[in-house]
Parts: sequence; C-alpha cells; structure tokens
Amino acid sequence: SKIITSVSHRCKEEVIRHFNVSPDRIRVIHNGVDLEYFHPSHREAEAKRLREAFGFRAEDILVLFCGTGFRRKGLGSAIEAVGSLSPSANVRLLVLGEGGVAAYRTMARRFKLTEKVFFLGGRKNVRDFYAGCDVLLHPTYYDPFPNVCLEAMACGCPVITTAVAGVSEIIANGVDSFIVENGRDIDGIVRCLNEL
Repeated sequence: SKIITSVSHRCKEEVIRHFNVSPDRIRVIHNGVDLEYFHPSHREAEAKRLREAFGFRAEDILVLFCGTGFRRKGLGSAIEAVGSLSPSANVRLLVLGEGGVAAYRTMARRFKLTEKVFFLGGRKNVRDFYAGCDVLLHPTYYDPFPNVCLEAMACGCPVITTAVAGVSEIIANGVDSFIVENGRDIDGIVRCLNEL
C-alpha cells in the first residue's frame, strides 16, 4: 500500500519499529465519535436516573470502568486505586463489560470494597452510564486509541487514563481529563480521584 492509516502517533511509531515502514507512508487519523449521539445534554437527567436505579446517594462519586479485556485495560488497578482511597471516600466503582470477574470480585473483597464495587456486566445503554457517572477510569496497560474515552468525554464525562493510551495525545491533562504514567501508577490514579 502507498499509505497506511494509524489511529495514533503511538501506533505509527509501533508500525515503524516493528515493520520498518517509512514514516512518510503513515498518516495519523484519530478515531471520532458521533457528537449528536454522545452529547453532554443528558448528564443531569442520567445522573439522577442512575443514582435512583442503583440506590446511590447524590453525594456519591460514580466512577465508571467500561470495557472487555479487563486485565489489559487495568480493572485490577482501578479496584486497587479505589481501595487505596480513604475509607470514608464516597466513591462507587461501576464495572461494565463481559468476561471473567471472579478474580476481581475476590480482589474487591480483599480490599473490603464489596459495598463500593459493582459488576454490572455488558450493557447496551453505555451512553447513559457515560452521561450519569462523574468520571471514566481507564487505567489501561496498552490501548492504541480507546473509543470509550472519546465517547465518555463527548458526553461531558472526564476521563482518567494512561500515557500509553493513544487517546492521551488529544487530552489536555488536568484541564478536561487526567493522564497518569501507566496502569501501575496507583498513586497517580488516587491523586486524580481525590481531585473529583
């Protein structure tokens, strides 16, 4: 092919490194989302509806983890970070996605988080969760350009993700969302959660 399209500069560098392709042949085009479908206009109504549906209080901070491939996307780090918060923190971690959750349920019990971590399985109405939650936590260990972050931000939901996620290339760190070094940066994730 004459031209190769990459979703991020990180992916471009990987293609150059692994396949010895000239940088001149690669164009970076970031993913996009439907800004009419993913829109912040639903935030107030969905925040209220979500809290009522699950019995959360108005003062609870709803942290969303969304995706499959729990290990690569850092669910263990998300649980550990919530477990590292002050015991009085009113954070609730909502986990959307399909896959083996037994080890993560055990981890939540070990951190005494059975009342703070909710495994909700796969959902078709993910947009409602973006709109209703206070932040999306995506502490991925590797992700070329996660659409989940774009969708959440388009809904007005800030994101905490890692520098290894391609989407970090378009985030104004500390302005519209937060970037930590990597998925193992529990202290960094905790600092971001404490800023909410």
